[in-house]
Amino acid sequence: MDSFVVIARLIIAAVLLSAAVLKWQDWVSWRASVERLALIRAFSRPVAMLLPIVELVVGVLLLIPATTWLASVAAAGLFICFAAFVSASLVTGNGGDCRCFGNLSASQLSGRTVARNLLLLGTVGIPLSRGPKYVHESLGSIAERLGDDPALTVMWLLLLLVGGLVFVQFQVLRQQGRIILRLDEMQRSISGASDATSMTKGRSKLDVGSEAPLFVGRDVYGAPRSLTALRESQKPLILVFLDAACGSCRDLLPEVTRWRRDHSHLCTVVVVARSNARDDPDFRGTDPALLVIQEDREISELYGSFGTPSAVAVDVQGQILAPLVYGSERIREMLRLVIATNVNLDQTSMPRAAIR
Repeated sequence: MDSFVVIARLIIAAVLLSAAVLKWQDWVSWRASVERLALIRAFSRPVAMLLPIVELVVGVLLLIPATTWLASVAAAGLFICFAAFVSASLVTGNGGDCRCFGNLSASQLSGRTVARNLLLLGTVGIPLSRGPKYVHESLGSIAERLGDDPALTVMWLLLLLVGGLVFVQFQVLRQQGRIILRLDEMQRSISGASDATSMTKGRSKLDVGSEAPLFVGRDVYGAPRSLTALRESQKPLILVFLDAACGSCRDLLPEVTRWRRDHSHLCTVVVVARSNARDDPDFRGTDPALLVIQEDREISELYGSFGTPSAVAVDVQGQILAPLVYGSERIREMLRLVIATNVNLDQTSMPRAAIR
């Protein structure tokens, strides 16, 4: 039997199975990356749900001798689609972060991503080139001749190592997820206390109709971004304070991105984040115009924001349009009210569900 065919089958099967498992493990980040990258956004959710299933099925079929050739055709189609999609995203400037293997290899889309898919396409071309009548070995037959074929033995050991690493990564990230959930619970409690404290200490600063504090932050490239410049659009401005280390903020970020895009004719939505957002794949993959970077929390402190996620609205005159609120639901309610009324909002006139 041809060892190159066996090795190619095992490599492609391992890649597809690992990709499927790691996408499911980090489902939130994977779905968010698809939504940011989708050329046709109506298809983003079905693609995010179906692609890991397709990868899993094709990976398993590659290991079955009777279905290896058909699975090779499917795998080649996947890699061609991946390479074409990434190329189109780079050409149209719709680049973002690649979550093909979940958090294991989160990185910006680039020419290397295209090259990786073309390399995998070349690898799957080996079993594909043998044609549908070629008789492929079963896993049992492959295992029997491991000692007689050094190249096959080394490849088998490498695949076992990769499988072990994926398993360890999966377990570590599961545990990390539990820790993050617990930290989020603690953060919500702290944010609730901070909400009351900041509204008491900074009430005169954030009263509706008072002057919004001036600030100068930076964009992702280091250029200045000021409140004055942001107000030049002559539309209400919503400042959303997020942090790359906050799980709730990560969940809200795709929504905030959509708000900026879908309601740009009514208001300007901007995310104010600390400098750690520059190195975070989720934040770095968003529209650069969305972000205002603060070195620490200097802008947040100007507005009395001592927790995340939080938000405040500023009108076209540079005055506070809606007071500071905490939590995703309150921020959504603020956005709805600002868009619906486009007039000064007093905290006492907001629905009770928005300020509880």
